[in-house]
Amino acid sequence: MAKQSIIRAVFIERDGILNTIPASTRLGKVLPKKMEEFHVIKEAKPHLERLIEAGFLLIATTHQPGISKKTLLQEHLDRMNEVLVTYFGLSEVFCCPDDASNECSCKKPLPGLILIAQQRFKIHLPGSFIISDDWRDYKVAKTVGCRPVIIRSPYNGKGELIPDISKVNDLAAAVEKILRTPRE
Repeated sequence: MAKQSIIRAVFIERDGILNTIPASTRLGKVLPKKMEEFHVIKEAKPHLERLIEAGFLLIATTHQPGISKKTLLQEHLDRMNEVLVTYFGLSEVFCCPDDASNECSCKKPLPGLILIAQQRFKIHLPGSFIISDDWRDYKVAKTVGCRPVIIRSPYNGKGELIPDISKVNDLAAAVEKILRTPRE
């Protein structure tokens, strides 16, 4: 019987890592609602290509409550995500459309998006990583057994939530950390 290969992934927070955010408030990121507000962070591409070359699936995750609130049209979100898949070579973008009033298992820091992706692609979570600038993704990583790599930002939450060993300064450092981590 042939040995099955282990599928590893890097889950990436969409907004702020793969695309710019139009604005920020004390409550958090203001997310793009139209294609005119959506801009890919082109400098991310060579870093993500290194992960693909190393054999990782790249999967973006995102919380887009504008869908539930009717401030973001599904067709705009679909187009934004198509751009990311095509430009960066992502396997898929998984999205939670629920706002704060909806109970669901995929709204971060709950792990639903990662678990859906894990089932679809048969991903080995202990050998996988999450890159984000948000404390919620740190909690998701710890819940599902992935390794968190958190880019320092105002969205990290209080310092005690994320140990310094999990933090890096930018996407280039995140990718370097992942590539230097022994396989599990």
